[in-house]
Amino acid sequence: MAKLAKVVIPIKAIIHELMIRECSRQHLVKVSGLTEVTVCRYLEVFRQRPGNLVYLSRHKRNLITSGDYTELFSWGPGKEDAIKPPKLTPKERSHRRNIRSAIKVTEKGIQHVC
Repeated sequence: MAKLAKVVIPIKAIIHELMIRECSRQHLVKVSGLTEVTVCRYLEVFRQRPGNLVYLSRHKRNLITSGDYTELFSWGPGKEDAIKPPKLTPKERSHRRNIRSAIKVTEKGIQHVC
């Protein structure tokens, strides 16, 4: 019985957090105390159930660092997943790289070099 309680309480925390706001996998790991693999398994179980209890609400990209989109999940039976945005074009990637390289950190602070 104690083993079951160790799993049920974090699942309730995941469901409660998903009902309140959009959450990334990393946020759900912090809230529940479970490993990322376990959280991902529960999200997949919730998404594949009849009625689709959890859905992919949107994709978010960090504006400062480059990288993949972060998937944000929400609680909502029967809702469809958001479509993943297209990849950046080579011109957009180059522009982002130029912006990152134009910011220099010195002893005096952050300087923008144009």
